[in-house]
Amino acid sequence: MLKRISTTALALLLVPTLVGAAESKFVSGDLGSIDLNAKALTSSAASNVLQDILVSKLDGEGDENMVMVKLHTDRVGDSHLRFQQMFNGLKVVGGDMYMHVGPMGKVFAVNGSFTHGSDLPLAPALTGEGALGKALERANLGQHEVLTAPELTYVIADDDAYLAYSAVVDYVNNDGPQRDIVFADAMTGRVVARHPQFHYARSLETYNCNNGTSNAACSNLVSSSSNTINTGDSAIDAAHNFAIATYDYYFNNHGRDSINDNGLTMKSRVHYSSNYNNAFWDGTQMTYGDGDGTTFKPLSEDADVVAHELTHGVTSSESNLVYSNESGALNEALSDIFGAMVDRQEGATGADIWHVGEDIYTPNTPNDGGIRNMADPQDNGDYDYYPTRYTGSQDNGGVHWNSGIANLAFQLLVDGGTHPRGTTSNSVPSIGFAKAADIFYYANTSCLTSNSNFEAARNCTAAGATALYGATELAAVHEAWDAVGVPGGPGGPSCTANGQSCSSNSDCCSNKCRGRRGSKTCR
Repeated sequence: MLKRISTTALALLLVPTLVGAAESKFVSGDLGSIDLNAKALTSSAASNVLQDILVSKLDGEGDENMVMVKLHTDRVGDSHLRFQQMFNGLKVVGGDMYMHVGPMGKVFAVNGSFTHGSDLPLAPALTGEGALGKALERANLGQHEVLTAPELTYVIADDDAYLAYSAVVDYVNNDGPQRDIVFADAMTGRVVARHPQFHYARSLETYNCNNGTSNAACSNLVSSSSNTINTGDSAIDAAHNFAIATYDYYFNNHGRDSINDNGLTMKSRVHYSSNYNNAFWDGTQMTYGDGDGTTFKPLSEDADVVAHELTHGVTSSESNLVYSNESGALNEALSDIFGAMVDRQEGATGADIWHVGEDIYTPNTPNDGGIRNMADPQDNGDYDYYPTRYTGSQDNGGVHWNSGIANLAFQLLVDGGTHPRGTTSNSVPSIGFAKAADIFYYANTSCLTSNSNFEAARNCTAAGATALYGATELAAVHEAWDAVGVPGGPGGPSCTANGQSCSSNSDCCSNKCRGRRGSKTCR
């Protein structure tokens, strides 16, 4: 029979109060103390402290039996102890809690879920095979395969708790192959919970334009698979598979679920027009030309190009940098930066990581680099020093040409070193790919706004270094921006122009001041 229980779901708030109904509570404040000494911190000692809190603050009955399973200490010194509820010798799936403890052992918050033991049945009414058989029949899964024997457990679902049999079941539905942990009520045989193991967040649609340009021409859906494909058409396969690689990079490294961080379907249109030497993001989808065979081959056949276009979508969803002038150059640079990260993930090494489009540019001329060189932008005619940046109206105010400034700052931050042409003398320490990417991702998602300029990018990446890492990384960020002449940083504007003190960073840069902050002079 179904037992209605008082499941306590708590949220962490750092205020000394207890708020909420019985089904949803949280507690924080002065909740006692615990000895964090390694010898004293046994599972039973920690469980006793938590049990006292459950009884005194959360209407616990004293039989919740929370077992410590994990301890994590964060970078500021707080410890986070995770507990799993056990009852009647069985795990309570969904019954887990955290106890949050300061460096001196003061417990400042508790959050999680538990159920009262008095509400739970102690013995099943059905066998495992009987309960699971009834559950799968009622679930109407069609053809399926049970991969594990039924296992007796407790499970919390929708604020109720059940004695149930769990088993892993494979089946196929309209979305493709599925694998669920199915929980069958040990009393009635009905499905009380299903925990999917396959996650179809990686949603894609890839279309063949057949050299057309209209929406109708580009409506031929080739694949909506969330897995890699092999149709025999290299341009289509590459567009689809590199989109998956881009999704995987963002998800695995930044916890991001697709372009909008909410599972947005990634749409790609391939074989667009004839001899079309470009690829673009139009606000909703990627489009790839086949190239003319001389300047470009199909533009989808390079991981950094595909990731570049998809990152325009990420930027649109986050900072929404306007695609002109300095904000547009930052928009382009972010696409190049994360294109390089995906290219590296897909096997690019050494200098190739920093060449944009090297796999599709001038296919008949081997080893000639790509359309941009992030490690030496001027090698491809782009700008690498902020005071001499392009300020005209072509290229939307230099969105591609000036992207080299931020690209070079990122490359120096990753690899370390000095300006490739000796324009400045700053020596930038290396912090590596992961940290540098985290910092620039933070800037795009947590700081930059639609009209941010290069100085704002400097400030936002500095904020990211501070929030995510520390003084070493912060200093490296400032050295990298100094190396490419972007103003700002500690101390504010500090240069002279035409013999007079500048009143703002923009004044300094408009007068082409150069050198390290604190000692700039106008050339």
